[in-house]
Amino acid sequence: MNYLHCSCWRHHVRWNGGDQRGRMLPSGLYFIFVQVGNEKDTKRVTFK
Repeated sequence: MNYLHCSCWRHHVRWNGGDQRGRMLPSGLYFIFVQVGNEKDTKRVTFK
C-alpha cells in the first residue's frame, strides 16, 4: 500500500489514499487542507 508522507509543516501528515469510508481513491492530483489551531495550509500532492 502506498502512503503519502508530508512533513511540509511542523506536523506530519500520513494518508493511505483512502476516503472517509476507507475506500481507496484513484491515482491523481489531490489538494490537502490542514488546520492546526490558527495555522492553515493547502498543499497539492500527487498520489500514485
